[in-house]
Amino acid sequence: MDIKYPDYNNSIVNLACSVLKHYGAENHHETLTIFDNYLKKNYKNVVVMLLDGLGVDALENHLDKGSFLRKHFVSEISTVFPPTTTAATTSIESGNATAYSVSPFGTNKVSSHTEMFEEVERLCNLDGNKYIYAYFPQPDAAMHEYGCYSSEVTSWVKVLNEGVEKTCQVLKDTIVIVTADHGHINLNYRFVSEYPHLLKMLVRSISIESRATCFYVKEKFREIFKEEDDGTIYCG
Repeated sequence: MDIKYPDYNNSIVNLACSVLKHYGAENHHETLTIFDNYLKKNYKNVVVMLLDGLGVDALENHLDKGSFLRKHFVSEISTVFPPTTTAATTSIESGNATAYSVSPFGTNKVSSHTEMFEEVERLCNLDGNKYIYAYFPQPDAAMHEYGCYSSEVTSWVKVLNEGVEKTCQVLKDTIVIVTADHGHINLNYRFVSEYPHLLKMLVRSISIESRATCFYVKEKFREIFKEEDDGTIYCG
């Protein structure tokens, strides 16, 4: 399995810092130059729309090249570690400063993707400059239930692509940045309890979380343990 490590000079953390810098708030990490350049135009509204799980792989597998999101694709950025929604959205929301949060649990609560797009549009039409962070839990939820490349996920990605396009067509003096908290790949899960010989090689129980399992291997078993590793994701 190819492992991609977080790039904290080109990640959603840096995206959040660009927002902080733009609004004169203190930021503690590097910003994203490409985003900084867009923000120099001083749009009335800055919208960061995070669609859960909609990484580059999902875009390329569920949308054709002529789709709105793929035609306007600018750059691939990294997520954080561990690559979970909780960790990633906390990172991006750290750039909120004084802002509207449009999501099922934000300051402006919505219960559907349609409501999210409508609320973003409504806020953008209000007087004054503003920053709007919008979040929706698809296609992540469908990916967990049906797999990354299912027809259900394709339907969600196309619906979201259409929603972003229609929203951008009606907004004025607004920049909309669409990003994801993390990507997805299909994996085969196995329970480590079914491999007692592996458990005997450990100093202590596995930890962190299922998508980033950490094995504490006894020194004398480290080479043997590597040979046992076939890229499988283990659950406790």
